[in-house]
Amino acid sequence: MTEAKELLSEKWLSGNHISVAKRNKKLFLALFATLLLAAAIVGIVAGVNSRKNSDDGDLSASHAILKSSCSSTLYPDLCFSSLASVPGATAKLSSKSDVIEASLNLTKKAVRHNYFSVKKLIKTRKNLTKREKTALHDCLEIIDETLDELHKAVEELHEYPNKKSLSLHADDLKTLISSAITNQETCLDGFSHDKADKHVREALLAGEIYVERLCSNALAMIKNMTDTDIANESKTANRKLKEVDADEIKWPEWMSAADRRLLQSSSVTPNVVVAADGSGDYTTVSAAVAAAPDNSNTRDVIRIKAGVYRENVDVTKKKKNIMFLGDGRTTTIITASRNVGDGSTTFNSATVAAVGEGFLARDITFQNTAGPSKHQAVALRVGADLSAFYRCDMLAYQDTLYVHSNRQFYVGCLVAGTVDFIFGNAAAVLQDCDIHARRPNSGQKNMVTAQGRTDPNQNTGIVIHKSRIGATSDLKPVQSSFPTYLGRPWKEYSRTVIMQTAISDVINPAGWYEWSGTFALDTLFYGEYQNTGAGSGTSNRVTWKGFKVITSATEAQAYTPGSFIAGSSWLGSTGFPFSLGLLAARKPEEISSVFTAQSPVETLLNMDDPIKSFKGYGKVDELEEQAFRKRTRRRLFILVISAVVLLTVIIGAVAGILIHRRNNSSHSSSPAPATQLNPAASLKAMCGVTQYPTSCYSSISSLDTTNTTDPEVLFKLSLRVAIKELSELADELPAKLIAKTNDTRVRDALIVCQGLFEDAVDRLNDSISSVEVGHQGEKLLSSANISDMKTWLSTTITDQETCLDALQEINSTLLENVKTAIQNSTEFSSNSLAIVTKILSLLANFNAPIHRRRLLGFGGKFPDWVNSGERRLLEKSNATAHVTVAKDGSGDYTTIKAAVAAVPKKSETRFVIHVKEGKYLENVILDKNKWNVMIYGDGKKKTIVSGSLNFVDGTPTFSTATFAVAGRGFFAKDMGFINTAGAEKHQAVALRSGSDRSVFYRCSFNGFQDTLYAHSNRQFYRDCDITGTIDFIFGNAAVVFQNCNIQPRQPLRNQFNTITAQGKKDPNQNTGISIQKCFFSPLDNLTAPTYLGRPWKVYSTTVIMKSEIGAFLNPLGWKEWLSGVEPPSTIFYAEYQNTGPGSTVDQRVKWAGFQPSLTADEAGKFTVESFIQGSGWLPETDVNFDASL
Repeated sequence: MTEAKELLSEKWLSGNHISVAKRNKKLFLALFATLLLAAAIVGIVAGVNSRKNSDDGDLSASHAILKSSCSSTLYPDLCFSSLASVPGATAKLSSKSDVIEASLNLTKKAVRHNYFSVKKLIKTRKNLTKREKTALHDCLEIIDETLDELHKAVEELHEYPNKKSLSLHADDLKTLISSAITNQETCLDGFSHDKADKHVREALLAGEIYVERLCSNALAMIKNMTDTDIANESKTANRKLKEVDADEIKWPEWMSAADRRLLQSSSVTPNVVVAADGSGDYTTVSAAVAAAPDNSNTRDVIRIKAGVYRENVDVTKKKKNIMFLGDGRTTTIITASRNVGDGSTTFNSATVAAVGEGFLARDITFQNTAGPSKHQAVALRVGADLSAFYRCDMLAYQDTLYVHSNRQFYVGCLVAGTVDFIFGNAAAVLQDCDIHARRPNSGQKNMVTAQGRTDPNQNTGIVIHKSRIGATSDLKPVQSSFPTYLGRPWKEYSRTVIMQTAISDVINPAGWYEWSGTFALDTLFYGEYQNTGAGSGTSNRVTWKGFKVITSATEAQAYTPGSFIAGSSWLGSTGFPFSLGLLAARKPEEISSVFTAQSPVETLLNMDDPIKSFKGYGKVDELEEQAFRKRTRRRLFILVISAVVLLTVIIGAVAGILIHRRNNSSHSSSPAPATQLNPAASLKAMCGVTQYPTSCYSSISSLDTTNTTDPEVLFKLSLRVAIKELSELADELPAKLIAKTNDTRVRDALIVCQGLFEDAVDRLNDSISSVEVGHQGEKLLSSANISDMKTWLSTTITDQETCLDALQEINSTLLENVKTAIQNSTEFSSNSLAIVTKILSLLANFNAPIHRRRLLGFGGKFPDWVNSGERRLLEKSNATAHVTVAKDGSGDYTTIKAAVAAVPKKSETRFVIHVKEGKYLENVILDKNKWNVMIYGDGKKKTIVSGSLNFVDGTPTFSTATFAVAGRGFFAKDMGFINTAGAEKHQAVALRSGSDRSVFYRCSFNGFQDTLYAHSNRQFYRDCDITGTIDFIFGNAAVVFQNCNIQPRQPLRNQFNTITAQGKKDPNQNTGISIQKCFFSPLDNLTAPTYLGRPWKVYSTTVIMKSEIGAFLNPLGWKEWLSGVEPPSTIFYAEYQNTGPGSTVDQRVKWAGFQPSLTADEAGKFTVESFIQGSGWLPETDVNFDASL
């Protein structure tokens, strides 16, 4: 506990250090930031310095080294900003090794902080369950291991590159940091067993993810540095690995000659003897381990005599170079039964846990007798670096062998189990082993492996080499009822390779199985090379991008013990037999004999009751079939986005600015000291990303609570500034102006403003609540609520702009007065949106999936933000309604209005209204307090809501809607919405939606000008019909139309038709119109010029993709807003892979803001998945949709 003791004396929580765990609870894991963000930071630096120094020079040499080193990482902005924010740190950087060491030292501080966070949770969190307490103590153990690994890595750097070969230095460094990354995941995985655990997990998530990403950066820089150095050395020395006879039995070189003799010798003199009958020095294995010297550099051999030892044994990190020597795998058995079903964590369920470096075991059985109904129950967990197992058996069911971390080697062993029975994130090679699937519980599938690599630079994976994969005798007769697969991807970069192994017909022809839908299928690496046996055929294997049939011996060689676990440096010292290279080609008769000539292990497995023949396993009757509920365990892996991004980016940018400002332009050899970060500088840096930096800085700095450098706090203050300003407007401005006017039209427009202002305040409050959700004041930021905040802040801006539109369309003299009055609130809203968009949500736009380990993908269904019950409601032909509306009096109400009035306010559950066939002449409004309402009719041509309010007769466009919905989560199905005012009445809306996450399925919208007002928030339309003339799909929602019929109709004489008019006002709004796989055709006889759309606002965004466009369309495609005036270059209009006679783009407009042909990546940004985060809400509706192109 050396490192743990050190942390007790450090005041990590003092000063301006980053308190990550307090900033965020629920975070998504994912790809972190792009060079775009780095460019933004450099832009901030350049912008600020340009005000102070007209003669700005290049970055200092140390900054150049820092940026160069960080450029190779997955999270370059975190890398740069976290180091640049440490006063004086960058002045000491003169090499890549210096940058790595500084990064590791910073990481150690963050790890120590996490240690305190866990200790505090244990002390202060009430009502912790047994498993939660165990998981927290697991985390303390893991954190302590991480500190040791980081300390060793720093020591290794000090020796680099002179003490040993470059390749060994590289492998040791990569192993240490790979293990540190795995440890963070393991801590969080301990809270993934049930829903109750998630609250504790959330309290730790930010800190663990922060450390994991710091480690990831260090690992990437280590890999870049060592790869470069090895390549340079190879150029000069032409160095090659020593050739090894493929069939020669040798151990990795990291095992000394003495250890090798120990493992192979028939007579070994032990240091101590354990005997259950009292004839040795100890009667329990745990007592012998406890007596072993700590941190020994010499081998300590513990002989364990024949017997059954019922205990859980921990070989901790201090117990180095211990060897367990049994009397035989059938006679020396260590057994226990901890399991997740009874409240343990997977990590803590291990019968034997070996963590101390250099652990060896021979001639022993490790087993867990919990049985299949107890879920995860580990027989052996290994985190010991340079560990090896010879002639050992690992017997259990789910999660038998946990190859947790570091380098491991297994030879001549038996591993038997059911689900994920070899799993973890070590660099593990199993050679000459028997790997056998057992009969699982009814309804289960067997998975041989579940590898857990989370970072592409980790040197981890599971390799099965020259082994035999088969089935136990109880599974063989019924193997067709229990599909067995070689593995599935537990984590995003899962890596498993099976080479020159005999695979029996127990393996399903597909070979591999998905974890959850498409998760990791592109990023994993699963390989097979020269395998034999009935189950080795690859013609019917999965077709995943990440799966490969290896045909090159050179490529396969990378996964042999000699290459993959640096076996040539250590295995030889164990005395265990091994092979460093590939097998020589086998003769056909040798291949066929693999499963006929049985090894002693296979003979045992084919006994009538194989596992029970081992002493100590009699408690478990594996043939017993019990009722088994569907397993609930889901190993959660959350690609996450953290408020740490905001904190580190801003602090890093400010530090870079200040350090750079102090640099001497005269090329002085001694760099100036870094300036201490201060609250004003932090605020300026944050405001620098906004459109209105002056108002951002002045409004927030005027508060008396801004003595902080915490950008998350500053961001929250920006929201409070906007709320205060807009609340005062909503309370006073419209009411005062209404009292002063006698003009009915002006009054109506001001009433619209009043409602919009109130809605905008609600959206701001929703946003600030998103930052503050959590226990004990802890804040929460995830990719999901970042998307929510972008939507809500976009709506806030749209609401205020809509108020101005209402006044402008009647040419009110109050327009300029109101515009001036709302200038501050508009700017403040824009500032908050810019901060979210440019700093927090860049990663969300990376489209890195957030893996919730769903059993099924969402292809062909609605976005995930509609739950399964709602999906069934939308698909069900006769959903059960809470109330029924019928004109003939046969229902609960005769008008829709009356039914809506009965809807409870702000209901968290779905309220269903069935509107029977009929034409309902009424204007219906579901206000912002009517949440989660579903209205379904008897058909879009049978159940019709009809109105005729219009602009000409004195109604503001916003208020003309026949049907208007603002409450979140609105669904409509099989309904028709009509405005019958006619073309001569100008603006006349059939439906207006400002409902976030609203869905319209098999509905029709019939009108002329302004038929469908997609006002704001996220919306989805599927299988709908929309007809109209001018701007008949308009607004500023983030809206996607799929498989819809879009039909322009004949307008008034001398008019032209424009299908869309998108209203994006601010460049950071996440809004636009996306029309995908739809059908554009004329309604009746259409002769008027017709265009796809025109830009209503300065950042108007509309994309038409993979749709069929008829010949009616004007070849120009698009129309300017003002005749003869080209729209600004800030618009974004585009087309992608459309078909039909109107889809030709040769004669399209030549505007700067129009793209006639997008790439697939560009078009992908406007799909359901990316544009409206459809995977988060649509699948549950059961309304068909296409998530991607």
